[in-house]
Amino acid sequence: MLKQQLTDSRLLGFAERLQSVSTHDELLDAVVSEIRGSVGYNTAWIGIAVPERNAFKIYSHQGPGVESAWDAAQEVPIDGDPYIARLIETGEIQIVEDAQTDPDVNREIVERLGNRTVINVPMKLIDSTFGSIGLGTFGDEGPRLPTEAELEYLQLLANQTVLASARILLADEREEALRQAAETERILARRQRLESMGELAAGVAHDFANQFSVIQARAQLLRDQVSDETALNNVRMIEHAAAGAGELAHQLLALGKQQDLSVAPVDIGERIAAAAEMLDRAVGRSVDVKTEIAGELPMVMADSTQIDQVLVNLGLNARDSMPDGGTISISGRRDRVNRDFVVAHPWAKLGEYVLIDVTDTGQGMMPETIERIFEPFFTTKASTGGTGLGLAVSRGIVEQHGGLIHAESELGGGSRFSVYLPAMVD
Repeated sequence: MLKQQLTDSRLLGFAERLQSVSTHDELLDAVVSEIRGSVGYNTAWIGIAVPERNAFKIYSHQGPGVESAWDAAQEVPIDGDPYIARLIETGEIQIVEDAQTDPDVNREIVERLGNRTVINVPMKLIDSTFGSIGLGTFGDEGPRLPTEAELEYLQLLANQTVLASARILLADEREEALRQAAETERILARRQRLESMGELAAGVAHDFANQFSVIQARAQLLRDQVSDETALNNVRMIEHAAAGAGELAHQLLALGKQQDLSVAPVDIGERIAAAAEMLDRAVGRSVDVKTEIAGELPMVMADSTQIDQVLVNLGLNARDSMPDGGTISISGRRDRVNRDFVVAHPWAKLGEYVLIDVTDTGQGMMPETIERIFEPFFTTKASTGGTGLGLAVSRGIVEQHGGLIHAESELGGGSRFSVYLPAMVD
């Protein structure tokens, strides 16, 4: 009669309850509740095999008085537990009658937790055992072996748990896919916005540059025709303003990736050293500038002057985030962007790169600031005279070289700007 009760009505009710669970925490609650109600064991957990570390991970658990102990035993090495090894190898239920006297158990864990009877019921996907439902007794509960009917029921319960777990995983994967699709769409929309702003700025810059050339030429002619010191000062002011406006037009051209570049094979290690030397003179005594080159870097086809500008821009931006001092680190290494990386980072492109990281120990940025950090004229330093063009220009220069630039930051945890420049490879 007990066997019939366990395998029919209880199992049907358990399967129906599993239909409403949507997370693995809820799933474990349902499993523990059912084990207590059906076979009377107070403590249960779910273990998952981790083949790459040859371990068995207890990823969730419940039970009176054992939570902190299981926290300390989140991962069990398979080599030290023949019962777990047999569970995975044979796909059969493994029972330790009394862990206090059994010579084959993981003695360190048993002494820490006070296990008595330990039962591991395999969870299988097709013919492969990927985990188990674990249950048992501890301490003063003493040893207690399950009956044949209880073991049969526990295996059926494990099978239902596998189905529910697979459903939850599928739902999680679908939700993650939707999230990634939305994130990709957002990144592409932001990129298109930046491209449009850059093209507009570059188009205006062409007209401005022509006008400023006329102003500068006429000012030079005027300077040759006047001798009054006041008039000469006024001419110099015109020339200075025109030169500054011309530099602004040059920066706007960089936004639209329409600069004239003089490209040649460039040693990024040398450019990092040169930029560090320039920054060391510019940032002040309260800021340390450090460099690190990982191995021999491949050459990149680049305009060295423009790359210097990018590194100095990023370094000065880092300095401004550390008003009380700190450290700027510039590192270079070879990096390969593969398909998995592109899936996880929609802004990336496949290829072989030289990666330059510029990191600081500064104040960090809010997510909404990172979202706009490469926009032209966006600045958090308006009170100190920032134009909001330094990072936007850097982005234009990097992308004109066929590269990538990306910012990561955490408020209070500093920032990292990563520049990927296509490597020259055989």
